[in-house]
Amino acid sequence: YQKACPFLTKKAQITEQLLFLFCAIFFSVVLIRIPFFMTVDGPSHLYNSQLIIQLLSGDEFLAQYFSLNVGFIPNYLGHLILILTALFRGVWNAHDGILLAYVFGVGYSFRYLVFSIGESSKLMSFFIFPFLLSFHFLMGFYNFSIALMFFFFTTGYC
Repeated sequence: YQKACPFLTKKAQITEQLLFLFCAIFFSVVLIRIPFFMTVDGPSHLYNSQLIIQLLSGDEFLAQYFSLNVGFIPNYLGHLILILTALFRGVWNAHDGILLAYVFGVGYSFRYLVFSIGESSKLMSFFIFPFLLSFHFLMGFYNFSIALMFFFFTTGYC
């Protein structure tokens, strides 16, 4: 961090890091406090993740009508996050896992990208917060939204 921002004092660097963390926590708390974070595709993702949980637990009735695909399906990442969150927090709170993964993942990957550009652009990392609630995320395209995290990391690395 000192290499990326040599013009700041140590105390100012820590303050800037804590301010970014506070913004990410504040943004995620505001989103999680919404009782039902409704998106267009969100209920279908919740339903599919609940079906996967029941199929993995050995529900014979559902196994008559549904089976898991054993091939690589691109949407499994979003469902995996929903399944893990649903196991710990319940189905109604499963969106919390997606929201946290999205806010912290995309926020810090964009920060990594900005820091890789140069030392004078470090404050640009705060500009990700107004853009987190994008059209694609509100439509429920979770896998596209989470893919932004990998895009920012890859672009910052290159």
